Amino acid sequence: MSLQNCATLPGITTQTSELMDAITCVVQRKSSLFEINLDEYKHVITTGCGSTDFLSLTAANIIQSINRVVSKALPSSSHEKSCITT
Repeated sequence: MSLQNCATLPGITTQTSELMDAITCVVQRKSSLFEINLDEYKHVITTGCGSTDFLSLTAANIIQSINRVVSKALPSSSHEKSCITT
């Protein structure tokens, strides 16, 4: 099988542009991110799969640092097996 016929090749080769699109979106909406009220939440879980797993990790760190809410990133492929108790 050649790499050109590989289903994941387009996903891999477009990761940089997808990440730049996500960063641009966050920068454009950053003021609204500070307005999110998470006071009633004890925990926030973000999920991602593959490339978006890295975005999930970043989001969890940002949420925790801005809102002081315990945040955790989990791979979406295993979130059903994970349990966080309050």
